Amino acid sequence: ETLGILLVDLDRFKNINENLGYDAGDDLLRLTADNLRAQLREKDVVARLSGDEFVVVLDDVRRKSDLEVVAQKLLNRLSLPVKLQGHSITSTASIGISVFPADGENIDQLLKHADLAMHKAKARGKNRFEFYEEALHNQAINYLLLENDLRRAIEQNEITLHYQPQINLNTGRIVRLEALVRWNSKDRGMVPPMHFIPLAEETGLIEP
Repeated sequence: ETLGILLVDLDRFKNINENLGYDAGDDLLRLTADNLRAQLREKDVVARLSGDEFVVVLDDVRRKSDLEVVAQKLLNRLSLPVKLQGHSITSTASIGISVFPADGENIDQLLKHADLAMHKAKARGKNRFEFYEEALHNQAINYLLLENDLRRAIEQNEITLHYQPQINLNTGRIVRLEALVRWNSKDRGMVPPMHFIPLAEETGLIEP
């Protein structure tokens, strides 16, 4: 039969742990579990995977729209304010969805694909759900290859420094310079900054 796998990840959970303490974080996890159960059928499975990640397994799924309805119900419930350590806190979640058997033949594939979809939801603004698409898998591979190439580019001095002048139009004089980096890859050619600067920031490569 068709199964729906919903990977639920709390947005900015780390901030709650760091600012309100781990007790508040634990309280939020318990409230999240209760809120998930409250929106699901008794036969549906809810489990905490690790950290702030939960997985919901829905069986007897007939239409994609059924999963959309459930995912939106979960997002609505999880975005309601909760009391933590005497504070009213609004927390949201991002959900990635994969479907058996279309998106994988075993739980490892299904969770991996739901995870890719969940990260897409976070990248598109959080507090939303996304379905797995095969293109996400290809993007993940390309992202990994780009990271490897960027590491090699730093070692092989393919990253060059450029200066962009800012000019006072009244006097025609240069008043300051903006320092920019450009990547001229021997394999990829000129790589646009929008393609590798976010990657460098995310992986820590921005420092070297």
